[in-house]
Amino acid sequence: MVTQAVLLIGDGRTEPLERGVGRLLNGRDLTAAESRCLATLLIVLLDHGLTASTIAARVAASTRAPVHDCLLAAYA
Repeated sequence: MVTQAVLLIGDGRTEPLERGVGRLLNGRDLTAAESRCLATLLIVLLDHGLTASTIAARVAASTRAPVHDCLLAAYA
């Protein structure tokens, strides 16, 4: 499965990982702004993946709560 993922999104050596992921998700190359945004999102996910506050914010977001409520859930 890892080999398939590397084939689909690249290995991060020839191009940034976010470009490969963006191409896989969108079916096209990302703009520079989209690429920076996705890179930031990937970093945040890796840094804060499964902490209690992150899970609380995700649960709140899954109920389509407004952004400020999701942030409050994370801070609680």
